[in-house]
Amino acid sequence: MFKKNLAFAIGILLFCILMYMETFRFASESTLRVGPQVYPRILLAVLACLTGVYIMKEIVMKAISNKTQEENKEKKHFNWRSFFSYYYKTFFVFVLFALYIFLLNNVGFIISSLIFLFIGQTLLMKMKSIKLYIINVSVTFVATFFIFIVFTEVLGVRLP
Repeated sequence: MFKKNLAFAIGILLFCILMYMETFRFASESTLRVGPQVYPRILLAVLACLTGVYIMKEIVMKAISNKTQEENKEKKHFNWRSFFSYYYKTFFVFVLFALYIFLLNNVGFIISSLIFLFIGQTLLMKMKSIKLYIINVSVTFVATFFIFIVFTEVLGVRLP
């Protein structure tokens, strides 16, 4: 599993490098100081940094698990039920994202983003109090309108 995780992380880093190089092909005929290439570069830099942290974590965890792995030499059999019960939130987020993409063109950016963020955060956060719902709604509205303003006003990109 370590090799697969490491290979995937290296693949993400290579993807970030490739996409960063592609940002130089963007049309930069903008009257703004910030062109359309700035936001993708910021996202790619954050993704590359987080991937680097993940690689370091994997290496440290591999060193720690080598000790415990020697103790547990038994092979475990794959069980779909336990796999789905552990990763059901991941599957649901993928379904929710597909719904978001569908709603994006039909309903518009603001409404579909509000729905996607609220349901996604509700799923991923364990909502145990009214305070968490208030935080969820606040983050949903602030994030959606912040992204909308950045794209429409600063970058000049028309959103659906």
